[in-house]
Amino acid sequence: VSFIKAAKLDILGIEEANGWNRGYPRVVEQVAEQLEMNYYLAEAPNDFHVVLLTKFEITEAKNLSGKEGDPVFETMRALRATLLTPNEQSFNIFIVHLDPFSTKIRLYQLDALMDELEQYNGQTTILMGDMNFCVDWPEYTIVEQAGWQHVALATDIDQIWISPAANWTSKPLLILGSS
Repeated sequence: VSFIKAAKLDILGIEEANGWNRGYPRVVEQVAEQLEMNYYLAEAPNDFHVVLLTKFEITEAKNLSGKEGDPVFETMRALRATLLTPNEQSFNIFIVHLDPFSTKIRLYQLDALMDELEQYNGQTTILMGDMNFCVDWPEYTIVEQAGWQHVALATDIDQIWISPAANWTSKPLLILGSS
């Protein structure tokens, strides 16, 4: 919490938020209060939840996580939210965690995610999370060919993208292809 406070983040997406729905108050509520942030917890099967923490107002949020027993989407954890900045600008954010083991399953998940994202292509939208794919993989090419701009790479698989319509300039945190 002290590290996050020092970073002065406006938006934080957390994947694998295991146990964040437990306790009283719940862990997610405790962390949000300490950070003075709003939150949305998208509960998922097997306790691998996804969390949005933000300084901005959350005007709408939806859990896009798969359901237990679904062989393709059980391992997809995702949420979509609409945020409102203090100057009344609205934008969308998707926080996702795709299947870590199977390219075939991840491609099905990505296809469904791209369908969901399509309606937000004309709006300012951020896509971030544990994608579990790297540059030059088929999944990366699919997102790139859909017009999304890759703007940050924390690790090979933790990525941030912005929509084709986002009128933002960006500077990658890590230059792709560098070590």
